Amino acid sequence: TTVAMIFGMLPLALAIGEGAEQRAPMARAVIGGLITSTLLTLLVVPVMYTILEDAVAFVRNEVPARVRALVGGRPASPLPPPSAPPRAPVLPPRTTGPQPIPRLSMDAMDKR
Repeated sequence: TTVAMIFGMLPLALAIGEGAEQRAPMARAVIGGLITSTLLTLLVVPVMYTILEDAVAFVRNEVPARVRALVGGRPASPLPPPSAPPRAPVLPPRTTGPQPIPRLSMDAMDKR
């Protein structure tokens, strides 16, 4: 479909016909965008996935082996057990809270 679109835009890009010189820059931009997006989709994205996959494999396999070699083949010392999280201070109960809204009686309305 990309090739069909590029070939379909070629007459516009070459400014063939009356009034085509106004549409030629748009056609050239569309053709350039199609070629760029096709190259990115078919070449750059798969290459980047391969590079990232190789980097992840390196980090998973080579880095721990190199760390063990630096330490002298000994396993690293175990981490201390996690301590209990700090507790929040206990606050005394509130002595004053929200006050209820006084209700208006019908008598108060009549006095107005």
